[in-house]
Amino acid sequence: MFYFLSRVRTTECDELFSYTRPDGTSYFTAFKQAGIDDWTRRAENLAEDYDTPAEVVNAWMKSPTHKANIMNGEFEYIGIGCVKVGEHIYWTQEFLTR
Repeated sequence: MFYFLSRVRTTECDELFSYTRPDGTSYFTAFKQAGIDDWTRRAENLAEDYDTPAEVVNAWMKSPTHKANIMNGEFEYIGIGCVKVGEHIYWTQEFLTR
């Protein structure tokens, strides 16, 4: 379920790199699509065009908003996605709490 969620959101970034999905809905709707609808807290980090996991995590840690998601001890689960489409590499982190 987490893999599916991360894969969907990472793939969607090639069409629209945004926290809004290509169909115009919030990224929260991807959680329900993945069968994740009984969760109390959700968050997402996105990144584009970093070549390695170390580079993207370093960038997220320099961003106060992204770092807050990573460091939030209330999240119980994480899904991570990385997809290369043409010349672009898209990264996602999906954070969840029951």
